[in-house]
Amino acid sequence: MKRIGAIAVIFFVLLQTVSAGFFADVDEATEQGTAILKMAERGIVNGVGGGYFKPEDGLTRSQFVKIVNKVFGYTQAGENKFTDVPAGKWYYDDVCIAVEAGYINGIGNGLFAPEDKVSREQVCVIMDNILNMEQIPYFTPPSDKVSEWAKDAVYKALSNGLVSLEDGDTFRATEDMTRGEACLVLSKCLVDVGPIESINLENIAKDELKMRMERVIKAMAEDVVPALENEKSKLVSKMIIDNMRAYIADNTHDYIKASKDTFEIYKTIPKPEREIFKTIIQKYNKLDDLMLLYDFFFVMQ
Repeated sequence: MKRIGAIAVIFFVLLQTVSAGFFADVDEATEQGTAILKMAERGIVNGVGGGYFKPEDGLTRSQFVKIVNKVFGYTQAGENKFTDVPAGKWYYDDVCIAVEAGYINGIGNGLFAPEDKVSREQVCVIMDNILNMEQIPYFTPPSDKVSEWAKDAVYKALSNGLVSLEDGDTFRATEDMTRGEACLVLSKCLVDVGPIESINLENIAKDELKMRMERVIKAMAEDVVPALENEKSKLVSKMIIDNMRAYIADNTHDYIKASKDTFEIYKTIPKPEREIFKTIIQKYNKLDDLMLLYDFFFVMQ
């Protein structure tokens, strides 16, 4: 599976440019419309013909898996383990890729139900399997029913801002997720600088890289560390700062090894304190800096 961990959720950001006029039934002035257009610009989703997208239509489980694979760049296929996913079907390869990536388990009894509509709570479970989210405190749980098997994932998705409640704090967990809603969720997992794994510091202008690192170092030292109460969180922050300073001084510095050492300390921090830590890091740093310098923070194992 690609290296995408819980903390990566807070570093995902949407692109800032939108091309107009993709679909006649999509309002680009809305948050969902913007998400649809950005997904279309990336070639991740297509319309249904005639200049329409049909954002209110539901998605099948196989259609959702195909989109997920494109968003996260999954391409390695595993062995098919579902009796209702026969070779030759258009979705066969994508389901096998999803199996290899490890984010689908089927509905039981060796079935995947590829033609069934994907529900909103199923989407939350799939996204949690990919992102390995941690539940952030102080969120409002849904006022309507969520299946017990999906409750943990739904709560995580809500608390991380991946999905939202509606009027009356309802979530409609068991209802179908629409094409537009799926775009809104998955567009939050598109990085504007390309996949994290493809970022090569050697391809970035030295002055630009130094400027960004110094900006993060300043924010970490002057804002993040003083705002933290947990001593291990402070230690991790200082290790991140030292790693960046060492790279600025010598670009042959093994920042990946240093980041792995930092991550080992980070894993020993209690989960509630990790969430506070991540929130404070996000508060005082620019998201594009965090994405670009992701490997200096945590190398996910």
